[in-house]
This record gives sequence, C-alpha cells and structure tokens, in this order.
Amino acid sequence: MPRSLKVTFDISKKRIAYALALIIIVALPTFVIASNMGYRTGYSIGFKEGYVKALTDIEDQTDLRFEWTDLGDGRYEVKVYQAAGVLPYAKGHVEIHIWVQKNAEAPEHHAGVLTTIGKDWIEDQLGDSPGTDPAKWISCSNDASSPSAAWTQIPNEINANGFSRAVGTYASTGTGTWNITKTFTATGTQSVQLYGLQWVSTPVSDNNLLCSDTSSQKNCGSGDTLKVTWQVSVT
Repeated sequence: MPRSLKVTFDISKKRIAYALALIIIVALPTFVIASNMGYRTGYSIGFKEGYVKALTDIEDQTDLRFEWTDLGDGRYEVKVYQAAGVLPYAKGHVEIHIWVQKNAEAPEHHAGVLTTIGKDWIEDQLGDSPGTDPAKWISCSNDASSPSAAWTQIPNEINANGFSRAVGTYASTGTGTWNITKTFTATGTQSVQLYGLQWVSTPVSDNNLLCSDTSSQKNCGSGDTLKVTWQVSVT
C-alpha cells in the first residue's frame, strides 16, 4: 500500500531555498508599485500580487500547494500543503490519514480530521491517567457530512451488514508512526463513505471519536470487502 509523503527539514532544504528565492524575486513588484502609488496602497497591492505570483510559480515547479486567505487590513494567511496534508513544521504534530480500498480496486487516500475530544484524549493518555482502550476501533457510516473537529461521534454510524464498529489490527510502521487496519466483509447490501477511529468498542457510542474522514461512496454487495487503514504519525 502506498504511503503518504511526509516532508522533513532535511529533505526539503533545497525546495524551501528554491521557494524563498522565487518569493524574493517575484515580490520585487512590491517596491516598484509602491514607488508610483501611495505607500500603503502600493505596498499592499504589490505585496499580495508579488507573493501570489511567487506561490503560483512554486506550485508549477513542485508538489506543494498553497491556500491563500486575505484576512483584511493588510494581513494574510497562507497554508502550505504537500501530497497528503499540511506540512508538519512544528514538533509534537499529530498527522492522521486514511486509506480505503474496496475489493481489489486501487486504494483511495485522504487526510483525516483530528477531533477536539481526540486531542484531549491524547493529552490524557500521555500526561494524566489513561483508563481507556487504545484508539483501535474503526466505525463506518454512509452519511455525506464533512468531518468536523467538533464531532464526538460520526453521524449515523452503521451497525449492520458487516460494517458494525470493529477492532483494527495495530502495526508499527516506524518511529512514531503506526497503522490501524480492518477489512470489513459485507453481509448484505451497504453503502459506506464515512469512517471514524474510536477508543471504545461499543457500536454507536458517543464521546470516543479520535478522528474521522470520508471517501467516495463505496456501494458494497454481500461478499464485497472494504479495507480501511488509519495511518497515524507523531513528528
């Protein structure tokens, strides 16, 4: 199974240096525009146009993707993505991904959403007095909702047709990285497109959702298999 691409400082030094060089070169219109317009207006327009052009050029030359948000009053937020998710610049970062594969089809990959209660659970497991199972139980749903960090359970969890909440198999994949995998076998007709990773085994139980994510809708008939793999890494 393919692995999600992760960026470390050692691997990305040349890429970051290249990106910074492009930003410096393309951002020069800031000073040109500012010299011919009012300072504040010229600087704002030049800054934004220069950096947007720089980031676009970087996207064309690398596998990086940028999400640019104008916060107003001359402030901007830029998120950097590569392959499977936001680049993990900070230490202590928890990154979660899901792979979903129906029968022998190519697996489908997405970046998961860590819940707020999941963050608190991790804190309790590492720093307080853990008293629960590991997060190794996989739940399924056919709900089309977009995952939210505010969730405490996935909506409309399935508890039938072979897709009831089930324990996954743990496997270490390196330092601070591991997989939880479960292959479900349909015992009846069932569509699935939403998944959760839980720390309680009881189907449809609330307040134990570590993370969730979606796939395209998988329409399973009796005997079809659906392999769900959660990948978790701590950097």
